[in-house]
Amino acid sequence: MIQSLRRRFILITTAALAAALVCITAAINLGQYFLTTNQVDEIIQLIWENDNEMPLGLLHPEFSPETAYETRYFVVRFNANGQLDYINTNHVAALTEEGALNQVVDILEGGKSQGYISHYRYGVYTTAYGRSVIAVDCYSRLQSCRTLLEVTALAAVALLGIVVLILLLTSRRVVRPFVENYEKQRRFITDAGHELKTPLTIISANADVLEMTEGKSEWTQSIKDQVGRMNRLVRSLIELSRADELSQERTVREFDLSELAGQSAESFHILADQRGLCLETEIEPGLRYTGDPDEILRLLGILLDNALKYADPGSTISLGLRGAKRRRILTVRNFCAGLDPNTLPHLFDRFYRADKSRSRESGGYGIGLSIAQSIVRRAKGKISVSGENGVITFTVEL
Repeated sequence: MIQSLRRRFILITTAALAAALVCITAAINLGQYFLTTNQVDEIIQLIWENDNEMPLGLLHPEFSPETAYETRYFVVRFNANGQLDYINTNHVAALTEEGALNQVVDILEGGKSQGYISHYRYGVYTTAYGRSVIAVDCYSRLQSCRTLLEVTALAAVALLGIVVLILLLTSRRVVRPFVENYEKQRRFITDAGHELKTPLTIISANADVLEMTEGKSEWTQSIKDQVGRMNRLVRSLIELSRADELSQERTVREFDLSELAGQSAESFHILADQRGLCLETEIEPGLRYTGDPDEILRLLGILLDNALKYADPGSTISLGLRGAKRRRILTVRNFCAGLDPNTLPHLFDRFYRADKSRSRESGGYGIGLSIAQSIVRRAKGKISVSGENGVITFTVEL
């Protein structure tokens, strides 16, 4: 459990940091990209406003005086009849007039008023006299954006790796207070359970002596009944405490899960008949499983016993087992018309009882399903509960 807590702490922290780094990296790079694009669009607008020429001696708060000399661009203009009227490639060395015309044809076919084609940012201006296309070479600007992306991504990955390493080295110390508190609680439950056994044994023995000397009475019988209830509670508490022990020994081996499920169901048939219930099984034969057979048998007993306690009189309880790829799916289903669906998420909580009056009659303390959940977790499986149309179903994936 503690190892699982450490892993969960590391995973959650790493995931949160990774999400934050992705957001920060995306914000930085998208901001830089849009800032670069906006600056180029302003340059294109300046060229358009100055009769298709970049104005020299530019005085602009966002541009330096050298911007006019550094900007590489070409201009192509068509008259109202769609004929080539003007082309200027004097400010770009990478394209000839033919190459510029080919680029403009692709731009006009795209139908957009502005955008990117290759590493050129363009703007299309339409007037009553025709159309002009102005394109600015953004290779160096886009290369700077790519470099920034690579640097920030590398820095984010490096930072994430460093943090994960720190978490691996310090996570044990971080969860230590929880571990110590958990161990104290577990020891207290175990010690208190053992301490309670002695006075309960004495009370039971005194009740027996009273019956031998004074004869049986409703008072002595009440004492023995309550002692029996207390003994069952103490045994359940100790069992629950042991179920969470980190060093609990388990006998793991391969066994026939189908046969084990059938044996468990067979032992509950008599109890079901005594309570006027019908126990049906649908077990796929020959299913093998590697685990602790004693714990799986205990799990089956808890689920079937729970179904017997809460099944509606005269109803049917079903036990199912089937294979699904590498998993084994175990289901226990019973009719329980009076169960509130809102209680389903709490059934695995310790000491929770959905129907307190019926639990008192049957002797339940709300511990069994918690033990079942612990068994499934140790087996690295999943357990869930669902309820629909008065039918409650426990599903275990092993």
